[in-house]
Amino acid sequence: YSNAIGLRHTTKKVTLHNNVFFHVSGDGVRADGAGQHQIVGNAIVRLNMQALTNACDRAYFNRWLCIPAAFRIHSGNTVKDNVVVSGPGAGYLTDGEHCSAAEFSWSGNYARGTRDGIVVAEKPADATFNWEPGTSPTTCRRVGGALAHAIADQGIMVWYVTGAVEVQDFTAVDASIGAAAILDGKAMAGYHETRHITYSNCAFAGHWDHQAACRSTADYSWGCKMSLLDS
Repeated sequence: YSNAIGLRHTTKKVTLHNNVFFHVSGDGVRADGAGQHQIVGNAIVRLNMQALTNACDRAYFNRWLCIPAAFRIHSGNTVKDNVVVSGPGAGYLTDGEHCSAAEFSWSGNYARGTRDGIVVAEKPADATFNWEPGTSPTTCRRVGGALAHAIADQGIMVWYVTGAVEVQDFTAVDASIGAAAILDGKAMAGYHETRHITYSNCAFAGHWDHQAACRSTADYSWGCKMSLLDS
């Protein structure tokens, strides 16, 4: 398991432009901090999943470390015109951008034949593994700027995040579920501010209609969903 390119949380203002990665076992591009990086025009083809079991979740502090993403991106970076094709992980995994930013820094991205198009998580990785703490959105985060096509699970998935979420400029075509959100039970009990999700300039069409039964794999469901390119 390794990343094609990793940008440490101590690295700032890198331009990552027009690279192609093939047959990656791990993350394709991983930006661990709010480094103001320009991640533009890169392509990742065939994202792989190692032969893991549910023991992976017990071995690490954070479940997301067991799940590859073509792009695992911290808030505070520009992500535009990137392409992901084929793989059982997430196309894009992020904590989102601050809603207070002057302009949204994600646009023109594409994912095809991945398990999920975009996954939005509170902590896509842990500080123990150099994920920069204290700079992620808490009260409101903005996500989107992508087209997800032929997606085996969610076009966009919001997974137990704090605060409000704004999804904008997002399209899902032929996904099992176009958009989904799971709220933390503690938030429902009043431990966090009331949260809401706003969708703007979004479109959803079609459905994913092949290999759906694979989702019920007992030990490790993340590893079973593949695109037609992989089957």
